Amino acid sequence: METLDKDFTNTDLVITTQSKNYLLYAAKWAGFLSIIGFISLGLMILGGLFIGIAGGSSQFGIIGFIYLGMAVIYFFPIYYLYLFAQKIKKAVNSTSQSDLEGGFENLKSCFKFLGIFTIVIISVYILIFLVAFVAGSAFR
Repeated sequence: METLDKDFTNTDLVITTQSKNYLLYAAKWAGFLSIIGFISLGLMILGGLFIGIAGGSSQFGIIGFIYLGMAVIYFFPIYYLYLFAQKIKKAVNSTSQSDLEGGFENLKSCFKFLGIFTIVIISVYILIFLVAFVAGSAFR
């Protein structure tokens, strides 16, 4: 397996006009999706607060707290996606190498966060399955 820390000394990579168009198109969609994500995030926070406060019982308080926790987790990939969109748009319009690299860095961070989060969720599912299996076997 190749390492990701290679020193790329080949500078023959060229971003063509068509590549810039694709990047700009991707950035526009990323911007749209991040704005929708921020709106959803706001609704999730309001819903969590409403459920927690208006629910009246401790079960609703726990559900409200879970919603707020999910909102905190949801914030990071949305924020990275938003930064990717902004920096790529700026890079394409101004031909700024540092903005292009910053945009890709934020895209990398978004994917890295989602990848790690996916691994954690799959691990939790496996753990729940194992606990349920052991508990089910113990009560036979």
